[in-house]
Amino acid sequence: MATLSAWKFSTLQGADEVLAKLEQLSRDFLINLHDAVAVSWEVGRNKPKTVIPLRLAVLRRRLRA
Repeated sequence: MATLSAWKFSTLQGADEVLAKLEQLSRDFLINLHDAVAVSWEVGRNKPKTVIPLRLAVLRRRLRA
């Protein structure tokens, strides 16, 4: 079964902090994390900042090769 979750945080660091925690839970085999991305959009910026965890980015590259 697939699940999609989207969360909103009151600070720019909120998404980064949760993403780090999700990665740790995945490494400890407490959750199955198949994909993740953190998106933050600072006031006054033209576009959002997107962060893909390094481990997932490497996995994506291997699957495309």
